[in-house]
Amino acid sequence: MNALVNQLRDHPPHNGDCLVAVQSTIAGYHHFRVRPLSGMRFPLIITREPNNRVHANALMVKSGPAHMYPDSVQQFVSKEQVDVFSKEIGRCPRALADIIAPLFDQHNIVQGRSICTGQRDFLGKGPGGGMHLECVHMLRTNNNATAVNLQSALTENNFTAFVLNNE
Repeated sequence: MNALVNQLRDHPPHNGDCLVAVQSTIAGYHHFRVRPLSGMRFPLIITREPNNRVHANALMVKSGPAHMYPDSVQQFVSKEQVDVFSKEIGRCPRALADIIAPLFDQHNIVQGRSICTGQRDFLGKGPGGGMHLECVHMLRTNNNATAVNLQSALTENNFTAFVLNNE
């Protein structure tokens, strides 16, 4: 995980945006039966799922379309004959989604991405359990104040988070 965090620090955001990186997981990926590629070259997209019947603050994590990724990734995927583009992977854990979904709705988070580390954890049976993929969720905010407040809220809820900005 530390190598991934260092790569994020080496690529700060631009245009006045700030980036909040939070260590977390992707929950429920076993339901979708798609295991994403891991690493910086294969970012996943975080989108709001406001019509989810089970959780009003649900956030879906899915792979992007092929054109979103470098040619080398597209060639690897083609060679390995795996179908990983434009697929639903899983969801942000409920505790994380409850913090960040309102910021998506208010357009204070302007983009969400996830980078998988490749590690998997079994968190037991029952609600919130099952297989989880370890990842870093990268949340691009529209200003530094939002990023700092988000980092504080995440830390208060036992998430490891840090802010990267262009200042």
